[in-house]
Amino acid sequence: MLLTHQVKASDPGVKSSGYIGNGHGNGSEPGSVNGRGLAHRKLSYSERVALAADVATRVRRFEPSLGQLSSLFHVNVAAVRAEIKARAAVAANGNGEAKTLGDMACELVARLGLNAAFDLLVEVDS
Repeated sequence: MLLTHQVKASDPGVKSSGYIGNGHGNGSEPGSVNGRGLAHRKLSYSERVALAADVATRVRRFEPSLGQLSSLFHVNVAAVRAEIKARAAVAANGNGEAKTLGDMACELVARLGLNAAFDLLVEVDS
């Protein structure tokens, strides 16, 4: 098996093995390319070509950095960070989905019981 750093662009019929790295995980899924560390890799031109081909053919997953995403979509990094933070806040407090009054009433009855839910609703109405 050839390692990616042994693959040359001029070698006909040679496929990338999907291995680039030192074996120490970086928190990404195995075989994925993390955009934050891409600039720090000491890859030759042919290795970068092989890596780009792996990503383009979906042999490997590419996880771009916020800076790379911002550049690609022509938006500000701070705006992307703010959007991610807002989505996380919505997900954390459970208000991410719109519920009908019927759904909320059913949830209230399930949590408190019918009598307690009715008492609470009467108290709020007063």
